Amino acid sequence: MSSSHIQHPQEHDSSISIEILESSIQNLIKAWLRREKWHLCFNSHQDDEHCDDDLHNKRAPWRIHLAKFLESNPIRLLALSLILLDLVFTVLDLSSSLLSCTSKKNDVKQNVVYHWGGIAILSVLTMKMLALVVALGSTFFKRPGLIVDGVVISVALLLELLLETKGAGLVIVVSLWRVVRVVESAFELSDEAIEAQIESIVCQFEVLRDENQKLQDIIVEKDKRIAELEEVVTMEAFLTLALLISFSFFTSSPAFAVEVPLDGFIPNGNFEEGPKPSNLRKTVIKGKYSLPKWEINGTVEYIHGGPQPGGMFFAVAHGVHAVRLGNEASISQTLPVKIGSLYALTFGASRTCAQEEVLRVSVPSQSGDLPLQTLYSSNGGDIYAWGFYATSKSVKVTFHNPGVQEDPACGPLIDCVAIKELKPPTLTR
Repeated sequence: MSSSHIQHPQEHDSSISIEILESSIQNLIKAWLRREKWHLCFNSHQDDEHCDDDLHNKRAPWRIHLAKFLESNPIRLLALSLILLDLVFTVLDLSSSLLSCTSKKNDVKQNVVYHWGGIAILSVLTMKMLALVVALGSTFFKRPGLIVDGVVISVALLLELLLETKGAGLVIVVSLWRVVRVVESAFELSDEAIEAQIESIVCQFEVLRDENQKLQDIIVEKDKRIAELEEVVTMEAFLTLALLISFSFFTSSPAFAVEVPLDGFIPNGNFEEGPKPSNLRKTVIKGKYSLPKWEINGTVEYIHGGPQPGGMFFAVAHGVHAVRLGNEASISQTLPVKIGSLYALTFGASRTCAQEEVLRVSVPSQSGDLPLQTLYSSNGGDIYAWGFYATSKSVKVTFHNPGVQEDPACGPLIDCVAIKELKPPTLTR
């Protein structure tokens, strides 16, 4: 929340600064275009180039300083003021001589004042032009604007001295040129305003550059923070995966299985979890691991209890399903046990044919053959118990039909396989 409150004002200030900068640039472009159009009328581009070259000409230092002084802004303002004053005198002189209704005596006095005032002003401007000729030398005559100024001022001074009021038309023409020069001088003075705008834009660029640098620093810091968080997330994910793999390894290892020995039905000990239909051919199971939780070898049938084709009846000890082992067929399952403990393996088994049948039960290094009887107990099958001593952390229990019966289609029926750990007997008094 705090970061968002901090960033919004920065974005707002940046947008304002950019808008102000764009506005300043547009105003500068407009002013410069107006300046260029006016300069184009007076060939002032050439004047500026000559002015820049004059600073490097081999002239006396006092001439260079004099040229700079005469073309400085204060002198330009003074010349502009004198030209404006001369225009005022000229207009008043012409208006008094053409439109005045006062007495001739007053007209004469006013005309004398205007006449000699104009002569004084034109004399000062003429002296300025002569000083520029001395300061600039031959460069003066390469600048059309200065030549025209010199000619106009000289002609105006001659008109004032010689023609007085008789040359009113020429005076008006010369005065119009002076009006043009006033406007041109105003444009020259506007260069300072353009320079001020340029300085303002440069300052705004500096501010934006500082803001840009700050934003770049913030981005770099955030990138570093993101990289650190990615490393932390990657490390946590790696540790989590390692823990899951370790837990899976320990839970699947026999050492871990020893800690939780079986006590009761072994996995799918009642055979109610049958093979997939695709792994059955009628009743025969196809595939070594098709019977869930068991490993089979040879001909093993998945039997449904009750009446069978041919008039036989299969009694199932628990549930409705069991397995029948053909000649030399076997089923086996690996169970976790405790080393040194005694276990009783119980199961239901019965014959399926009226002939001698034997079921061999074994764990590694221990085995026993159990002859099957047909007692038909009330729960549907004969219950057997077979004990063994655990010498390892896991044992592979195998039920095998050794194939002593005459009919290969016959074989023992097995169901309801369970295991129980037996507590060793204790001595009593």
